[in-house]
Amino acid sequence: MSKRRPKSVPRAFPWRQAFLAALAEGAKVVDACRSAGISRNTVYTHLRKDAAFRRQWERAFTRGLAAGIARTIVRCSEILRFSG
Repeated sequence: MSKRRPKSVPRAFPWRQAFLAALAEGAKVVDACRSAGISRNTVYTHLRKDAAFRRQWERAFTRGLAAGIARTIVRCSEILRFSG
């Protein structure tokens, strides 16, 4: 009879939501880690090992970039409005 390994149960990582939320708001990785209370090493390890988390990271990172670009456009338009 073959021995079967029990399927691993997905663990809950409560810091992920806080990290991804901060990243989606445009925070740098180090700042998102700080807000989630974890080290960069932890988050990069999870990024490397967990494909689902990697996809979540990519979506949050893209949203963060878009938010940063939008803030920059607003800021530039304010500067142009007041300088001209």
